[in-house]
Amino acid sequence: MKMALVPVDGGEPILLDKAILLLGRGAECDVVVASSRKVSRKHCCVARIEDRFVIRDLASMNGVRINDSQVKEQAVLLENDFLWVGDVGYQMVPYPRMQQVRKSFQKAIAADIRSSARLPGGKAIADSVELVSAAPPPERVIPEEEILELDDSDILE
Repeated sequence: MKMALVPVDGGEPILLDKAILLLGRGAECDVVVASSRKVSRKHCCVARIEDRFVIRDLASMNGVRINDSQVKEQAVLLENDFLWVGDVGYQMVPYPRMQQVRKSFQKAIAADIRSSARLPGGKAIADSVELVSAAPPPERVIPEEEILELDDSDILE
C-alpha cells in the first residue's frame, strides 16, 4: 500500500515512493527540512523493506522518535504512527487519506490560533482564521568552491 508522511504543521504531504528517502536540512536530501535548526544535515532515512517501512537515525544530534519512543538506530514505522525528526512532526498514513489528515491538522492549528488570539478578559482578536500556504523560498545552491570545511580548531570559545 502507498503511504505518506503528513506534516503535523499542515504542510505538504510526502509520498513514500522511493526505496530509501533521506530527510534532513542538507540540499542533497530527498526531503529538505529547512524550517528547523534541530534537524541535522542528514538526519534520518525511511527505507521500504518489502511491505514495511523502517526509520533509521543517521547519528543525528536531536534524534528521531516514533510516538513517544526514541529510535536508537532503527525502528519499524507503522500506519498512524507519529514520526518526530528533531522537533518536526509527521504522521504516517495511507496515501488515499493523506489530504484528509492534512486538513484535520490545518483545522486543529486554526482552532488553536483562534483560541489563543484573545485579549485580556477573553475578547477574541479574530473571529476567523484562514490558513494560507506560502510558497517555499527558492532553493539556493552554493557552488562547491564556496563551501568551507571546518574542524574543531575553527570553533571560537
